[in-house]
Amino acid sequence: MTTLASRKQRIQSAVEELKAEILRAYPDATFAVTRGWDDPSETWLWVVVNIEDPSDMHDLVLDRLVDMQIEELPIHVLPTNRLPEHLRHRVLGKSIEPASTPAPERRRRQAVQRRHTI
Repeated sequence: MTTLASRKQRIQSAVEELKAEILRAYPDATFAVTRGWDDPSETWLWVVVNIEDPSDMHDLVLDRLVDMQIEELPIHVLPTNRLPEHLRHRVLGKSIEPASTPAPERRRRQAVQRRHTI
């Protein structure tokens, strides 16, 4: 039987392994990690990738995810083009500009957001 701290460490290591594998193929990918909404013992790894069909990214890690499920690591990878607004606020506490937004425009919007939050 594993301790809670050991289980958390195993899950964290598994998430980092998945992130590294995804970043090798999709260097612009971004991530958000949440607990499962229906089952808080699950770990959800949200992967934001700017590709036409985000589920293509899922194929990259599917075999390893099956292994992790067998190892009793309840991790799920959720590929998407963009995090839903409610999740962006919940996970990050702020809006995220899409990667396609030019840097000067992102900085301008961020400055406006800062002025409104102070």
